[in-house]
Amino acid sequence: MWEHARLLRAVLLTASVLTLTGVHVPHQRTPDGWRFARLVPLTLSGFAIAGNIGHIATVTDNAYKLMYALTLNASNVHGVLMLVFLLFYRRRVHALLRQVAELERATVGCQLNGNFYQIQSRAVALIAIPVVSFSCWLIGFASMSEAKYPNYIIEWFIPTAFRGPHWYGVITAVQMMSGFVSNTCQMGFDVLLAGLAEGMTTFQERFVAYCEKHLALDCNDSKEVKPAILSGAPPGKLIKSKDEDDEEIGEHFRQLRTNRVAVWNVSAPISHTVPGAAGRQPLDRLGETDGSEAPPDLEWHLRQLASTYAAVRRLAADSASVCSMSILSLHATATGGLLLGTYVTMLMLFSKDVSTAPHLVGFLTFTLGMVLRVLVLSCSGSRLIESGERLHQTLAGLRWPAAASPAARFQLQLLLEQTRQPPALDGWGLFTVQKSNMLALFSFVLTYIVILIQMQVE
Repeated sequence: MWEHARLLRAVLLTASVLTLTGVHVPHQRTPDGWRFARLVPLTLSGFAIAGNIGHIATVTDNAYKLMYALTLNASNVHGVLMLVFLLFYRRRVHALLRQVAELERATVGCQLNGNFYQIQSRAVALIAIPVVSFSCWLIGFASMSEAKYPNYIIEWFIPTAFRGPHWYGVITAVQMMSGFVSNTCQMGFDVLLAGLAEGMTTFQERFVAYCEKHLALDCNDSKEVKPAILSGAPPGKLIKSKDEDDEEIGEHFRQLRTNRVAVWNVSAPISHTVPGAAGRQPLDRLGETDGSEAPPDLEWHLRQLASTYAAVRRLAADSASVCSMSILSLHATATGGLLLGTYVTMLMLFSKDVSTAPHLVGFLTFTLGMVLRVLVLSCSGSRLIESGERLHQTLAGLRWPAAASPAARFQLQLLLEQTRQPPALDGWGLFTVQKSNMLALFSFVLTYIVILIQMQVE
């Protein structure tokens, strides 16, 4: 089974080779060959943006053509932004992948069955969506009765000197290649974002397994711990568990039960609460001792868990710093494309022109593809938040021996405070990537569709 970092590097390599961008090179300086090769996708993207903007300027008097052009241009602009993102943040993306690989090695001892199923299924879905969408668009174009001049794959503004049958093949090829580059760059970013979210989810799930295995009260203890429910104790307070004879047998932290989802990252860096977290030293394997005869105690396990969890929080903060603006662009493109695309699709459905049928299949697939991509990423974002909440609930619900040292109790308190707000991916601080956003968007779009139907759009 391919681990997260290996899968993401493979996808990045594939996207780099297909688009001639060289983003798979982790070195400080890109080789000259790749630096010249990346001029090809940049030039193609420039042609696509110029052609779309020029076409938009010529169809402002026609609502149908204007909405159609705006939807396609929004996707092209987002594709160019993803191309620039991969080129500009190339070294930082590889730094994120190195962090993921380091955490994979550090938590391999707590690996669970099916840890890699989610990332693999997400990657397959995010790769298949643009492939199917682009293929349906080309099939719809090829099925037109007159797939020749002046019928182009996408309506562009073409200068007078390049109009005519002689340039038709060249312009069509440029349109196909620019669309291929745009879709490939978007696919690469989508898989990268899903991989980072699923990777952090996997690490937190392994932390839960580590807590249940190493941090619970010793099963050989002569006293069995009963769940202590003290309604008067405030949340997060260390309370004592007692047996039927009123003898103290252990301690645990009372947890506040709530359904509210915490979505914002803590403002204070982890280095302010965990000693030594500011240095980027290699992580020790979670639960692996140095070979000494004395078995590790509770404080040692807590210290190991705290240092590894701090690395996950650093990964979440770095991921948000790198991908935040791109996440905002993706959601804005999908929202605008869904609203404008719904209007255009309804016009096509109500149109009596038979020539719009091939365009309808391709455009509908294109619009649904944008929505499905955001939906897949939203599911990964929700899983990340839920795994962080499970980790906090596991730590708060564990029972601790009465003989626990003050240092262990203090370390536990720090962990509880750090896990109170789970890591999450956000779009430039405006929203959090999770499924509830998609539900709100769908409800708004359904209302929008009902209004269009009542207006009898034609």
